[in-house]
Amino acid sequence: MAVRGEWVHCEIVFNEKNNVRASAWDKSGVEFRNWEYIHYPERFELYPLPSEYWLEAYRICQAQVGTKYDRLGVIGMMYKIPVFNNERNFCSKLCYETIQNYTSLDLPIERSSLVTPLMMRRMIINQGIKPVPLSVLNQ
Repeated sequence: MAVRGEWVHCEIVFNEKNNVRASAWDKSGVEFRNWEYIHYPERFELYPLPSEYWLEAYRICQAQVGTKYDRLGVIGMMYKIPVFNNERNFCSKLCYETIQNYTSLDLPIERSSLVTPLMMRRMIINQGIKPVPLSVLNQ
């Protein structure tokens, strides 16, 4: 998982698929993007997650491609008000649901529509996972 900047965005990086990353972006919704086209890679932290179910996680993200961005849900997440649209998505909701369901990590049970990128980072760090240099993606 990659987390950007002041913990305002998160993505799932599939190193098994040439480092393609999945997330929800405000202008395009859920899609996959290539790692080499990332802007400001120095703003990201990379956390290696257990990947025994990576193909299932990849397929779930693939099934979400084209889902519109949930701007109202993001506002609800920021103010801890459960306002979201099941037909839309945002980055931390997609990452939380995918990691919760398709890794062996024991993340706390939360309402996915209220999970922020910072909460995702803390959950992963609390599992004992340490960030690795981004250069590992170029190997």
